[in-house]
Amino acid sequence: MRMTHAHKNLKRQAVNVSLPAELVHNARRLSVNISAVAEAALAKTVQDVEFQAWSSANKGGFEALNELIEHEGLPLKRLRLF
Repeated sequence: MRMTHAHKNLKRQAVNVSLPAELVHNARRLSVNISAVAEAALAKTVQDVEFQAWSSANKGGFEALNELIEHEGLPLKRLRLF
């Protein structure tokens, strides 16, 4: 798992997570860094949820832009060379 440089420099906080014992055993057997995997998965989930919230908040703007393009065409279309 690859962590961004920004995540490495953040203050760390210990948390308790319950996982199936067999999964933890297999991860340790394979030298999987459980903390790094959990951090990457949580970061991805937070990013996805933030994107969904942003997308929902801006839905009206997207719809207005799509309607404008549908009625008036692409902006700067006259400058296209193809």
